[in-house]
Amino acid sequence: MSKTELENSLHLLKNSRRAHRRFPYETDITVQMSDETIPAVASNLSLGGIFITFAGKLHVGDRITLLLTLPGLPQETVPTEVRWTIPRDEKHTGCGLAFLHLSDRAMNAIITLSTNEELRSV
Repeated sequence: MSKTELENSLHLLKNSRRAHRRFPYETDITVQMSDETIPAVASNLSLGGIFITFAGKLHVGDRITLLLTLPGLPQETVPTEVRWTIPRDEKHTGCGLAFLHLSDRAMNAIITLSTNEELRSV
């Protein structure tokens, strides 16, 4: 990540107001890019998006697909767009992703998770 990209991401973080309440939610997920699947870890979630860390590089505006599993639901394919990135170490990147589309089932599951802390630790 270039210095300019890092500064732009930090500026966005400092000046953004979230439309949806974010809550901690750690789970393993899969990132699909082209024909490649990459394991990732989510650390928080909201109705608007998710924060993930994975071994790879993405840029603001990139579109990727997540294979996301929420409690009580089968795995869902969720299209996302990279809103900001931050390097975690030499090989890993943290990314704030905006959901481009969520099924009604996924939205209801996220709402339930946001209000029920016990479900988040399952």
